[in-house]
Amino acid sequence: MRFVRLLSFLPATLGILLSGCATPPVDPWDETVSMVYGYIDMSAAPSPLKVASIRRFSEPVSDVDTTVERNAWTERGGLFWQLGVKPGTYQIYAYGDDENKFIYRMGKQGDGAIRVDEPGLYFMGSYLYPSKLMQSRDPGSLDLKLVGSPSEVELVERLIKVMESRKEDLIYLRQYSWLKKRLSELKR
Repeated sequence: MRFVRLLSFLPATLGILLSGCATPPVDPWDETVSMVYGYIDMSAAPSPLKVASIRRFSEPVSDVDTTVERNAWTERGGLFWQLGVKPGTYQIYAYGDDENKFIYRMGKQGDGAIRVDEPGLYFMGSYLYPSKLMQSRDPGSLDLKLVGSPSEVELVERLIKVMESRKEDLIYLRQYSWLKKRLSELKR
């Protein structure tokens, strides 16, 4: 008799669990969040970019707020983005390949910090992983170097293609429309 009662709860329990799994990691209808994106050239690194993490810094800019760290989505070729960023000052905090244990943590906050004030699209920049030559000049430093390539236009075009090809991203219509609008602004 107990077994029959337990079985009667099974469909409802599975429904709740599966609906929780289908919930997107970022609420697509949250009008308070922004999208940030950037690029890390890992060609001189021992592994490709598979994880990037951004961290919000509390005010003033030099104090670290360790309570807010967001893992960004990454795409083969160094592109990274985060769809659900609340207002604040952000910087790339860590990056690398978590599968092969190559995770690099950034040093102090400095170049590359961006301020997210209101909902919208924010470009963090294109960065270069430090080559052995760069590391020999400053041993122990794995801070990224800001570079101009690929351009913001190229990255926005890639992000649009990624979002169009990934079914799970089709619900982020606001962010997608921001990308389309930004691309038309950049191409003027």
